[in-house]
Amino acid sequence: MYKKIGILGGGQLGRMFIQQTLNYDFYYKVLDPDADCPCKPFCHEFVNNSFNDEDTVYDFGKD
Repeated sequence: MYKKIGILGGGQLGRMFIQQTLNYDFYYKVLDPDADCPCKPFCHEFVNNSFNDEDTVYDFGKD
């Protein structure tokens, strides 16, 4: 059973975090407005949308 980690903002810090914890049983979900953000190649699930969209952020956190 894995634990899901949601990351708001897929920049370099998020990428480094994911890279350092890839050996653990985590599932990474990232929300970022940039479709080419640094986290995208390393996460399991990527949501490309604005942080200002309340419904998107809420739905992102519900999962």
